[in-house]
Amino acid sequence: MPPPSVPVRALVVDGANVVGSRPDGWWRDRAGAAARLHAGLVAALLPDVVLVLEGRARGGVDEGATGGIRVVHADGSGDDRIVEEVAAATRAGRAVTVVTADRELVGRVTALGADVLGPRTLLERLDAPAPLPPVRLRPLREDDLAVHAAGCDALVVRWSGGGRESTDEDHLRWLRANARAWSEGADLLDLAVEDALTGEHVGVVGIQRARPELEPGDVNLTYALYAGRRGHGYALAAVRAAMELAVERGPVRRFVIRCDPDNTASAAVARRAGFTPLGAIQEPDGSVLLRHVLEAASVPVRRARLPRRPRGTG
Repeated sequence: MPPPSVPVRALVVDGANVVGSRPDGWWRDRAGAAARLHAGLVAALLPDVVLVLEGRARGGVDEGATGGIRVVHADGSGDDRIVEEVAAATRAGRAVTVVTADRELVGRVTALGADVLGPRTLLERLDAPAPLPPVRLRPLREDDLAVHAAGCDALVVRWSGGGRESTDEDHLRWLRANARAWSEGADLLDLAVEDALTGEHVGVVGIQRARPELEPGDVNLTYALYAGRRGHGYALAAVRAAMELAVERGPVRRFVIRCDPDNTASAAVARRAGFTPLGAIQEPDGSVLLRHVLEAASVPVRRARLPRRPRGTG
């Protein structure tokens, strides 16, 4: 079971816009295209999705729920039905993301407080043979305490906590310190990792500069996935997002990942991210860690997956 958390973010999919974003002959069989989109959503095991269909596409999938996917048919405008779904969810206190590239619809749903993702993000997740979940990095907050504390199981304590279990007060101090580090642009910073589609907080990633064991221009990366969140690609996705963000925020010569020789899962993430292993190296504190490096010049710079304005810590 996943750790306790805030309610899962609702995902409202503009079926017509998503299907129409790919020139695969959908116009010859709108119902069939809708059925394929629905099958992909079901297979992806997303937890709370509303798929809105209109016109002839409604013939491809009956109204109702299959797993976490609820299909609704728009009698008239699909955009109007999407706005109704968003309004109902926000009145219920739910966070909502709408998948669409329709500019007018984007304006209507963002005015209601919804976030927006383009169809490409969703389709990449549905299409990839071994898809990485799209992630979003954001500053840590005090109200992350319950999820963070519950997610820090024995593996997190062993590999990230030095074997020492933290109290809620310890966790809260750490969350506050990282909230300040983000606002102050500090060299040592941990961020929350969220699933960009569901809004679930799945772990943390660290971006660290100017550490004594690093050479000038190096950035050390750390990552920890919460209990129940490992094995789904979040660590690799978070490392890639963290590298993009680090390059945007300041000069980087190369990235470094250091891990215990027994932490084979962490080493596997470094290899999958394209890092080169340098072998076991003795650290300044006397410990011996495996070190992996990647030249920053090989990291593409894209728009950071961060909130437009960091939210306060309460």
